[in-house]
Amino acid sequence: MNIFPKNIKQLLLSYLVLIIIGVSPILISMIGATLSEYFTGEICHEGNCAIAAIFWYAFMTIPLSVLLLIIITIIYVVKFINR
Repeated sequence: MNIFPKNIKQLLLSYLVLIIIGVSPILISMIGATLSEYFTGEICHEGNCAIAAIFWYAFMTIPLSVLLLIIITIIYVVKFINR
């Protein structure tokens, strides 16, 4: 019974998804601020550009992603030991 490679692929995919979700506010605010500066010609910061304020959501998404990564890793290890 060769279940191990399938489980590794699922584990790595879930890690990748959680990392992308965790850093998405940073990526969104960087891309949005760059586009805003390009189109308006003004420097974008939290005071004059709402997209730059999205960065602060990273203080919620990164710890939540790390917590979920730990939980998924524990579940995977328990399933691997019990198989």
